[in-house]
Amino acid sequence: MNLFRRLKISASVALLAAIGCHKPYRPPPPLPQPTTLFTVDSYLGNLLSGPIAGNAPVALPADALAVHVTFLALELMPSVSYSPVGAQAVFFSSSGEGGGGAILPAGELTRNATIGQLKFPEDLPADLRAVHAGRITAMATLDGALPPGVTAEFTALDPETASDSDARRCVQVLVSRPANPTAFPQIALVLKDTSTDIPPTLRTEKAVFDLPHQDRTNTALVVPFRFDSATSRAVAILIQISPGNSDASHIAATVNTLTRITTRLSTTQPALATGEADAWSAVNAAVQSLSPAASRRSSLAFLADQTGATLCEDLAMEADDTVLAQLVTDIQAKVANKNNSLPDPNVGWLLDHTALQLLAKLSDDAANGNGKISPELLAVLTTHTGEVGRHSSSLSELLRGLGTRDELTNRLLAGNLIFLEDSSPASRVRAFDWLSARHHAPAGYDPLGPGKARREALERAAGAP
Repeated sequence: MNLFRRLKISASVALLAAIGCHKPYRPPPPLPQPTTLFTVDSYLGNLLSGPIAGNAPVALPADALAVHVTFLALELMPSVSYSPVGAQAVFFSSSGEGGGGAILPAGELTRNATIGQLKFPEDLPADLRAVHAGRITAMATLDGALPPGVTAEFTALDPETASDSDARRCVQVLVSRPANPTAFPQIALVLKDTSTDIPPTLRTEKAVFDLPHQDRTNTALVVPFRFDSATSRAVAILIQISPGNSDASHIAATVNTLTRITTRLSTTQPALATGEADAWSAVNAAVQSLSPAASRRSSLAFLADQTGATLCEDLAMEADDTVLAQLVTDIQAKVANKNNSLPDPNVGWLLDHTALQLLAKLSDDAANGNGKISPELLAVLTTHTGEVGRHSSSLSELLRGLGTRDELTNRLLAGNLIFLEDSSPASRVRAFDWLSARHHAPAGYDPLGPGKARREALERAAGAP
């Protein structure tokens, strides 16, 4: 037998032996499901205000958005999945043990957390496998309903700390629907976990996100969180929002939501409505968290939007970095001087009053030759104060002894009515446009009409009941 034939036979025997000894592939066992306590709750209010006073909503299932939140345990925390939460959040706060005290550097708990929008909810498992999240196991799917003006809370609690409210570790998702039917919902990710400090303390981080659609979204969050007795190292959360429907499960979720809100309103005093210290601490924490320059603009705009401070919101969006930093400093100083009785509606007034004072100072400096007020800021002033805001002396008079938003409104109405008699056509037009937008322009008045006709229209308006 030649050498080639002997080698060929030897190779065949070895191959058969290898085949005969090969063990069939056995997939790894399923990832054990973490022992977790899940809760669902609802309240009247938004992500900043928390529970507020008011009448319990009356809503049919078709009027309430359907919300489904699914928690998945991941064997590994993927290094990359979606966008970092820090880059997408419109507001971020971080606090240490005790809840309302010190504001700590942001991002220890959420540093590696990510958020993404999915075309279909079925895309999530494939996305997780693509970034090597290891084994995946479903934990729970929680249902909720969102009438306008309501926030739903979905919480996964570590059962080993669930009974101790001061040391409770959890992953929480809040979904909030504004009372304004044209506004888009928002979600918040809240992580409560022990820090890496020595000694370790309980730390809470909250990131708020705007959703891209009004009534239909699939949002994924991937969060580094390990339940104490679990093999898993991370949690993926799928948040599905869709229009209300007639499914039995959605009808039940709507009824449960309305029942929870009614019970809460009848048995507790909403924090921000009564000015309790814990609620004021939350507002103070939100204001103090404006300090980081990278998120300052979006955080202040969010805070202003949530409290109805439209002037402050516009200034936050249009100001340059220097003016924005001064505005934040002024707001923080005012909040630090307030006591714990400041209710939420006054937070918006505090923001707007502070913004108006800063704009008045910038206008006065410009009038005295100390710098210039930018066209963008002048436009903000004109939008909110009319012709009054374009004159530094008028602004100074407007702010003297100003105490409430109603006083501001009355002074602006009076000031712009006076400018309807100004000799400048441009001033009359701006004052008239501002008054018209608020349905307070005198009937029959034409800012570019003859002087006699203008005076007659003003006299008729002054004599009208």
